[in-house]
Amino acid sequence: MEKSLDQCAEILKSGGVVGMPTETVYGLAGRIDSESALKKIFQTKKRPFFDPLIVHLSKNMDPNDWVSEWPSIYKTLAKKFWPGPLTLIAPKNEKVSDLITAGLPNVGLRCPNHPLALKLIDQVGSPLAAPSANLFGKTSPTQAKHVIDEFQNQVAVLDGGPCDIGVESTVVFFNSAKNQLEVLRPGFVSCADLEKVCKDFSLPVVISSNSAAPGQLKTHYQPKAPVVLEFTESHELTPAHRFELDQEVSGLIQGTPQWKVLSLGDDPVLAARTLYADLRKYAEGPQSAIWIPLPSKYRSMDAWQMILNRLERAASIQLGR
Repeated sequence: MEKSLDQCAEILKSGGVVGMPTETVYGLAGRIDSESALKKIFQTKKRPFFDPLIVHLSKNMDPNDWVSEWPSIYKTLAKKFWPGPLTLIAPKNEKVSDLITAGLPNVGLRCPNHPLALKLIDQVGSPLAAPSANLFGKTSPTQAKHVIDEFQNQVAVLDGGPCDIGVESTVVFFNSAKNQLEVLRPGFVSCADLEKVCKDFSLPVVISSNSAAPGQLKTHYQPKAPVVLEFTESHELTPAHRFELDQEVSGLIQGTPQWKVLSLGDDPVLAARTLYADLRKYAEGPQSAIWIPLPSKYRSMDAWQMILNRLERAASIQLGR
């Protein structure tokens, strides 16, 4: 159900949760200083407690208030990319609940680049923990309607319009022992973007397989219909290939699959903006199945990593690897 900014602020102040717009995806927000609100986030999403939450700050908040250490590279990255889709992982202090970090010593912080999110955080007077506002493991919401539908009108939502970016933030960690910046989850802020900043620190940027970041389980972001991700140069679903795909999903769907072709084009920014909305839309209807053909060259292109990261987890089957 849609609520006003003032109404959402009051719900949060009283220990409730709300759907909050950001530039990446809608988040299910709760105060970080309310244990009951944090538990409601996990309960509402049906999210396991081992998956950490990201803390959202306003521009008027100092990250040093919630961490025991804030490296100089983070100061520079925050100055460059905040407000924006970059989450920085740092050692937490005693103000940050273990519920937020899944018992881990580090917490992820970011400042969202959405005017309503920033106003809401300031009005509540507390940072907000906010994973994506969807049932755990399912497709992230990029419109208020997605949140309302997902939780069957049981969660208050602040409608901030469609999300500008459409996929979750880049998550990075400064590994002081190895003196490198590790990308735990790719996003709109690319490795190339990070390298431009890190070169002044003589700091390499590396892709990490560390699973301590949110959204890094093997299956995630999945729509209601099976998804076949195929690396191929052909985007035409011929009758012969349709038959082959029918066999691939035979154990995942009852009856004859109704194939829908999701072509992402050649612009990763535009593709990301509509990716989750398209997955939701294409999954509607009985026996729906989604075929996503992608050129093999995208696998080695930095700008496409944020999309590949999500699709590889959303896909029931991958072909052409």
